[in-house]
Amino acid sequence: MTEPASLKDFVEAEEKVEKETFRCFNKEIECYEQALNLLLETFDYVAEASEHNALQKTESVTILILPRIIHAMQSIKLLNLRGYYYDVKIIERCLIESIGLCAYLALNEEEIENYIHGRKLKVASIRLPNYIIKLIDNTIDYEGEPEYGKLSSFVHNRMLAISVLIKRETKKSRFKLKMLPEFDEYVGFSLTKYPMLMTCLLLLICKDKLGEKKKLIHDSLRRIAKNLPELDIFRKRQ
Repeated sequence: MTEPASLKDFVEAEEKVEKETFRCFNKEIECYEQALNLLLETFDYVAEASEHNALQKTESVTILILPRIIHAMQSIKLLNLRGYYYDVKIIERCLIESIGLCAYLALNEEEIENYIHGRKLKVASIRLPNYIIKLIDNTIDYEGEPEYGKLSSFVHNRMLAISVLIKRETKKSRFKLKMLPEFDEYVGFSLTKYPMLMTCLLLLICKDKLGEKKKLIHDSLRRIAKNLPELDIFRKRQ
């Protein structure tokens, strides 16, 4: 069903996938890095402002969650580059949930204490992505809950998801497990929306701390969005 593989084989396969990914999706990777850098810069602006003005409760809990979100964003980038697409999907769901959590707590401040003390929240995890839209006020057409639902198949190891690791050998009419990572051009590199979404949330949640920096961040978001058709969801905000 599958050929034996050593760690050396994995390293060689990862290098091959990464080379092909950069060759085919260099523009997409560049946009992702720009968007992630913008998110980090926005975080720095908020941190700098907090030295002079204490953060509000909503701002504080968002900043508390943000490092976990940024780590997830860096992880999906590295995994996507190396061909571990299944694991990208697992982290994607956690990432959407974390971004949704920031939005939910911003809209339901009475829940912040429950979250900080580890008590159960009133909202189900699958509903959290909807709060991204509620907070952004529908200026971005992002269908969070359906996407979250599809990604759950990967988290729970459902056969529909596991099947991506199986390829059919048509000549022999049998199946072969894909042990080593392989480049898949159909997967692409469509991850830039995540740092873009989180930056939009920071603009809203921490608007009092960002001050004149808001226009600079808005302009940067629009500039990045112009580079890829998939970012058309980031329409010009009024």
